[in-house]
Amino acid sequence: MSFQSRIVDLAGEIPGTADGEQFCNDGVRDVVSRVIRFIPGELRRFAQSKNTAPPSAVIAANGYPVIAAWTASSVTGASYPATRVSREQFVNAGRTGSIHLATAYSPVYTHDPSGVMFLPSGATYTHYIRQVVANTVTDWTGTSSIASFPLSWYDAVVVYAAIQVLHHKLVVKTLPTDLSLPVAPSTVSISTTSESLPTFSSPPGIVLPDTPADADIDFSSVPSAPSYTAQMLALTISEPTTLTWRFPSVPVVPSLSTTTVDTSSLTAPTFVAPSVSIDYTQLETFLHTDEDSELAAGELQNLSTKLAEVQANLQNAINSFNMGATEYQALLQVAIQNAQLAGSDDAKELQRYSGEVQAYTAEVTRIVQENQAIMSAWGTEWSLKSQSALGEYSADIQNESARVQLDLGIYQQAINKALSQYQAETGYDIAKYRAAVEAEIQRYGQALSETNASFQSGMSKYTAEVQQVASANQSTLAEHQGRAAVYSTQLNGELQDFGARVQKAGLEYQWMQDQYQRLKKQYDEMFVVPKEG
Repeated sequence: MSFQSRIVDLAGEIPGTADGEQFCNDGVRDVVSRVIRFIPGELRRFAQSKNTAPPSAVIAANGYPVIAAWTASSVTGASYPATRVSREQFVNAGRTGSIHLATAYSPVYTHDPSGVMFLPSGATYTHYIRQVVANTVTDWTGTSSIASFPLSWYDAVVVYAAIQVLHHKLVVKTLPTDLSLPVAPSTVSISTTSESLPTFSSPPGIVLPDTPADADIDFSSVPSAPSYTAQMLALTISEPTTLTWRFPSVPVVPSLSTTTVDTSSLTAPTFVAPSVSIDYTQLETFLHTDEDSELAAGELQNLSTKLAEVQANLQNAINSFNMGATEYQALLQVAIQNAQLAGSDDAKELQRYSGEVQAYTAEVTRIVQENQAIMSAWGTEWSLKSQSALGEYSADIQNESARVQLDLGIYQQAINKALSQYQAETGYDIAKYRAAVEAEIQRYGQALSETNASFQSGMSKYTAEVQQVASANQSTLAEHQGRAAVYSTQLNGELQDFGARVQKAGLEYQWMQDQYQRLKKQYDEMFVVPKEG
């Protein structure tokens, strides 16, 4: 089996950013270095023979120990072991007449960074060494082999390379951050009526013409001329329960000591409550100070529109907070996973902080939902009361108009009776005066009927449009809620997928970390010499 396949078995797939072959060659050098340090008795198995080409007496250095050295002489036809000496002794061994002079029977060598140098030198001498080597791996993806390297130590090279692959994968491993949130539903646009609330303006009262100068008509039995009494819009204003936007303190991001996770960019979401300022002052003035029902009814419709707008803005604020909270929770999970890779203490801190954030989010959601329920209940009550009040107001005007018309008939009959009685008693011709009186009464009656008819027609149009707009707004809100539901489903799906990928990446990292430790321990134990006895 190739070194590559064996490494994959231990460390998993080798990423393209990792040089597996280089890791193997690094492993050869590390194994040789450790054997030199811890198991020198094994060095002979890592040695390779080298020799000079006469007349050269130098063998290039590789930095590793020389196990054995000897010199062969073509003059004597024999080989003799060479003794390693210091640089100073080597110089003396080359001086003629020195008691340390090197000969074919007593050759010497010295080993320094420039190489292995022998004495005596010359064309008749061939020098040999057995030196530890660290050769490169041949065909690491196929029939892998290492020259002058014991087969029993191949495992160590593979384990070393697997450790380096795992280390590389741990370094480059990143948790997913590609959380793609769906687009939140757009702001709701509430429609308003184009028709204005009609006003009822009573026609000028009856003004009888002056009686003839020489006529003394007795009108004592005639009741007062009927007049229209302005009707008042009966509406009791009951403000909703005071909304409480007292949110808990935002959890403080913990200070992490061992992790490299940058938590400065983590900002817990805050709920920004929309303005819920509905001013009833003007309506109170119209109702109780000015006693102007027409203006009060118009202001009532304005307040209803404002209420619908406030409720829509509140829903948008909730959507915005929920989106921020879910995104924050997802990114926080990434921070937690990263902290687990760096240190358990920091991971515990982030887990505690995660719990605080969840509690904070739940409390904010509870407060918002309670206020939303209050606004919804009050809005329903307000709508019912205002619609009922407008209906009663319209009916009161119609009833008052009918009452005036009835009283007007009675008044006209009384006038006619008084005039007829006076004419019968005196024989005075008051036909012209009678006609003027009847004309004035008819004018008032006709004007009152026309005003009432115009008012009722306008009220019908206004009511119809209010109902149409209300229905359209309900459809708009229903459609918005449908989009919000789809958004919620998509959001949950994205978060679940993202959470699963984060968890998978965390588990993969944990496995690599554990495997790295296992292989590191196994590798270190390969160089431990068992104690005797």
